[in-house]
Amino acid sequence: MKGKVISWRATTKFRDLDGRVREVTAFEDQSAAEHRLLTKLRDRAKTTQGGELKSTHKIKELIDLWIEKSRSASRTVGDHRCR
Repeated sequence: MKGKVISWRATTKFRDLDGRVREVTAFEDQSAAEHRLLTKLRDRAKTTQGGELKSTHKIKELIDLWIEKSRSASRTVGDHRCR
């Protein structure tokens, strides 16, 4: 005799801000589990470390910010050579 499904598990992998990929899981009935998982992912993506960049910024914006910060610190981009 087959048992009745009591709860569903929605799971996926998510790359956190530290670059590590972690599993994110939510349990509920089928549609609620999917909704709860999406909410968890949205909350994780919003988390910032108080910096000027967010996960939605492009690499070009990162480079522009780095150049701006370098110049304001009275250093030039040429000071940052690979050794």
